[in-house]
Amino acid sequence: MEIEYYQIVRQSEKIAARTTPFTIDVTEAGTFVDPKTKLERVLLLTIARSRELATAKKLCPWPNTRPFIPHITLARMKNPNAFRVHRKQIMKRLEEIAFSIPCDRLRLYAEVEGIKQTPVKDFLLQEPSFSLLP
Repeated sequence: MEIEYYQIVRQSEKIAARTTPFTIDVTEAGTFVDPKTKLERVLLLTIARSRELATAKKLCPWPNTRPFIPHITLARMKNPNAFRVHRKQIMKRLEEIAFSIPCDRLRLYAEVEGIKQTPVKDFLLQEPSFSLLP
């Protein structure tokens, strides 16, 4: 809804203004299991917890009924049984994955014209300001 969108934009601007750029570390690949079907439905990369990420999360005023599990979604399985067939091979290829990602913005996504996860607005994180003057 349009009213909610503008409230989210204003709050996102505030969060970005209070957050400096930081780096997140990908530590491994994993999956989320659907609690109803007990099947793996999401292939993901796990993000290590960090002080900077926790601080950014605490600035978010929106309630979240699920626990905060930092991750990057690689794929959502429409057919989790097909994933089971290829799971071992996929996870073997991702076995030693580890890298860092610089974070310099907060990005909002939405479903736009039926397309999910469409980027709609970026908010640049604020570089720390230093002054040599007293």
